[in-house]
Amino acid sequence: MARIRLDKRKEYKEQLRMFVSLSNRVRNQIRDFFKKYSNRASREYIKNSKLSENYYLDYYNDLLDILAKSTARIIEDVDIRLKRQRMTKQNEEIDPIVKTYIAQFTAENVRNISETTRKAIQKEIELGIEAGLQISTIASNIKKSGAFKPIRATLIARTESHQAMNYGNTEVAKRLGLKKPIKEWASALDERTRSWHRSVNGTRVDIDKDFNILTPLKGGGVVEKPMSYPGDAKGGASNVINCRCFLLYYDSDDIVD
Repeated sequence: MARIRLDKRKEYKEQLRMFVSLSNRVRNQIRDFFKKYSNRASREYIKNSKLSENYYLDYYNDLLDILAKSTARIIEDVDIRLKRQRMTKQNEEIDPIVKTYIAQFTAENVRNISETTRKAIQKEIELGIEAGLQISTIASNIKKSGAFKPIRATLIARTESHQAMNYGNTEVAKRLGLKKPIKEWASALDERTRSWHRSVNGTRVDIDKDFNILTPLKGGGVVEKPMSYPGDAKGGASNVINCRCFLLYYDSDDIVD
């Protein structure tokens, strides 16, 4: 494997640009998906005064399809970028990486998103009934619910893209044939960066090890949370939501600026 020279800030900026492009692409798909399902929810409630289980099943399956396809594209782009950086033509199959991620993370994330949507819709129905609102008004409130807001589509797109990208980076890097692979946490280092992510910036560990993130608790104090990569679900929402950290991967004898 060729020895390379790596500019850390340049590498971070390249990953950030890639992340923005990938998340914007799936964000637009999720917005269209929300529009479709907010309209369907409104129609179903006017017709039946409730939403069927088929509605939630279709919601889950369609969103899973969107995010699964997005994951495949993201990991493919990650694979191309890392191999180009290392100047290698290794042709390792990435389908197992994609399938593992979708089975372990995408499916669970979509279940959580679907359940949150169900609760938001049910809340609108209960509030409308308590207030004595007409069916058409409740249906309109469901359609305008926060569950279908563009800002939520953006949040989902960013979170899912960030997690898939960092997971893909890690798994592809493990297959590059590095002699002594190292990963380094790289934070944005601006006013929006979490203080506890800023403090771990530049920390290096072996590629199979976890970073220990000293995470503030809501009631005070901190707890140490192991994370394999930024966006790792083990870190919980306080470490994952709207995170813009990435990892740098290199060999121990690479030149790192």
